[in-house]
Amino acid sequence: MTYIKKSMIYFFSTCGLLLLSYFLLSVLYYFRYLNDSFYSFFKLFFFLLSISIFSYLIQKKCFKQKKIFLVVSMLLVFIFLLLSIINNRFEIKLLIYYGLIIISSYIGYMFSKRKKGA
Repeated sequence: MTYIKKSMIYFFSTCGLLLLSYFLLSVLYYFRYLNDSFYSFFKLFFFLLSISIFSYLIQKKCFKQKKIFLVVSMLLVFIFLLLSIINNRFEIKLLIYYGLIIISSYIGYMFSKRKKGA
């Protein structure tokens, strides 16, 4: 299988995991098992976790030597930055959010580079 096919499989499986977690969070929020602050926190947490998992899988299985986490995180940041500029909602909170996206992608990369014996 080529690298593109493998990376697309991991991308769609990560998106499926993210959609499943958002659905579960929405159901829990609808029945008032989560309040607003926990709901916002878990949405952010599951998004960053899914980016870390995707970066880990794509770095470990597809691209052994390349630093693909930079491509993944910068692509996401570029898309979100473009959307925020179009909506005229550019704030300092968004810069922190984009920084968290890059950091979570880097964390997935770091875990993929660990040695099995260490």
